[in-house]
Amino acid sequence: MPQYQAVFTIADNNSGTLVLRFYQAWGDGSRTGWQTPVTSPLVTVENMNLPLSVAFAYSDDYSFGSNDLGYDQYAQYLVTQVPAGSLGKKLIITGSFQQVAYLSAVIYAQNGQQEILDKDMITLNTEKNPYLEGNPSVFSYSPASVKKILLSGQKANLPRLAIKTNASTGQINVYRLDQYDSAIDVADDIAPDGCSRAYLYAEKDYHQAMIILRIKVPTTFIDSDHPDQVFGHYQTRYLSVGSHRMSGVAPYLRYWTVNARMLKDYMDEEGYAYVFFAPNSYANALAIQQQTPDTQPPVMTWGKYKGYLLGNPDYAIIIRYRDPDPAWQGSPQQATCYATPDALQPVTKEELGDYLPEIYGDTMENFLNGHIGLVNNMMPWPSSLTA
Repeated sequence: MPQYQAVFTIADNNSGTLVLRFYQAWGDGSRTGWQTPVTSPLVTVENMNLPLSVAFAYSDDYSFGSNDLGYDQYAQYLVTQVPAGSLGKKLIITGSFQQVAYLSAVIYAQNGQQEILDKDMITLNTEKNPYLEGNPSVFSYSPASVKKILLSGQKANLPRLAIKTNASTGQINVYRLDQYDSAIDVADDIAPDGCSRAYLYAEKDYHQAMIILRIKVPTTFIDSDHPDQVFGHYQTRYLSVGSHRMSGVAPYLRYWTVNARMLKDYMDEEGYAYVFFAPNSYANALAIQQQTPDTQPPVMTWGKYKGYLLGNPDYAIIIRYRDPDPAWQGSPQQATCYATPDALQPVTKEELGDYLPEIYGDTMENFLNGHIGLVNNMMPWPSSLTA
């Protein structure tokens, strides 16, 4: 496996935090392969080793990752502190590329953030970077060895989410992170306009017990049992839909995310996939009935619609994009960037086209009677109201 090196010139004299994000580890290629720990790199500042710890990865108590803004279920986050007084010094990360969909390194400090993606990292020993289009991908090499490190359970900051739904139709609006929250929260992939292009989010109304989300599935790197041996061109490197809950409640469900590889399991002939959200007790009962593994969501069939069922997103529904192509219409970067949470407006069909995630919610009674807002379980998907 090729070796990589990422070199930062530290831009803040105050202490900071380095976060390494590894998304969708392949492991043995099975549906539980993501649980395999990645190999940690070496991090140094002027020949001083900085110890890495795991902020989030699969473990016995990993379901805390569904709390609030939280973490993607299929990702691993390694962190270390950047010492104060390091302004102008070199922070160097050296390691072996992993069989993952995406790797990024971000330094968060008081005066902003610095980021290097896998595709921009230096490769050692004349090897080609496996995350550049046309080069042999990480799946053309033997995987790197695995080394476990300790879980530290650090927590991300929380943005102030906007609650705006349409009571008459059940439609739940989708938003892009604004400049303010992109700057102060532990977000990544900040676009030139100052807003992160890595996230869209939505928050339901309190009475919306049952929710259905429709999303057109983009091309991604690891989207099947046979990932590309040659790195290709992808609309977004990785995509997932997550059900995030309010903190302060003991973990209940051990699954909260559906990624693009899973979405393709039940994609319709037009390229759309569906994700359902329900009270935790309802989702758990279906999982018991289907005898699904405890880290995998059950599958719900509702009339002509079929897809994975997640629990109650009483904090937010978070859609994560990793390294979306700026020219792709479905990239969050195509949506308007607003300065503050108070200025936010919903993302529109005009901005993201067919790739706009559409979400409807309703009561349990109405769901049992065959509709979630404007969505009838025996009828075609309603025309978008967000134009």
